[in-house]
Amino acid sequence: MGIALRLKHNTQVMIEYNGKQIYVTKIGRFSKNSRYSLQHQALENYLDQELEGTYYGGNLAKEEQEET
Repeated sequence: MGIALRLKHNTQVMIEYNGKQIYVTKIGRFSKNSRYSLQHQALENYLDQELEGTYYGGNLAKEEQEET
């Protein structure tokens, strides 16, 4: 799941979630990129709720922990 925000001056911020980790990528002017991982439990819970019941729903990290 991802959210893309286009900003002024040809910059973009993308928030991506793969069920395990949240990544924030900033694409700046002249193709200057920065990527960070983000640990934010409230945002992760929100994204899990939004994805629940879809093909990509569920939290893979939590499911793997429950299996062991």
